[in-house]
Amino acid sequence: MRGAAGAVDHVKYEDGKWNYTTVGNKPAFGLCGSGLIDLVAGLLDAGMLDENGVLRSGQEKQS
Repeated sequence: MRGAAGAVDHVKYEDGKWNYTTVGNKPAFGLCGSGLIDLVAGLLDAGMLDENGVLRSGQEKQS
């Protein structure tokens, strides 16, 4: 969505927990472009998304 009130504009994964802010500090209504970029970066940093864009369930066996 566009960066209107309620759009999630920043996302961060810290200490095993997702945190986010919204435009105008309104209840979350959707995800705008900057929030999407933050989310993908957080998923990559947390190892939840691989370099091919595959989401990991957390149940895969590590070798």
